[in-house]
Amino acid sequence: MMPGMDGTQVLLEIRRMENEQGVSKPVPVVLLTADDTVGARKRYLEFGFDDYLSKPIEPQQIQDQVEHFLK
Repeated sequence: MMPGMDGTQVLLEIRRMENEQGVSKPVPVVLLTADDTVGARKRYLEFGFDDYLSKPIEPQQIQDQVEHFLK
């Protein structure tokens, strides 16, 4: 949990700023969460996150995500 905002609010703010600035290629946003409930991945992807990682994670998972979005 983040103080002041949750991940969905952060995503909305990022997308709002991109829209205001006319960004043509939005920055990929990967949600890192402890929410591993049934349907969580689907729900977050439908909300607009580019991918989803559920804690606990291994460092390699983060590296894999970064490499994926850099391609």
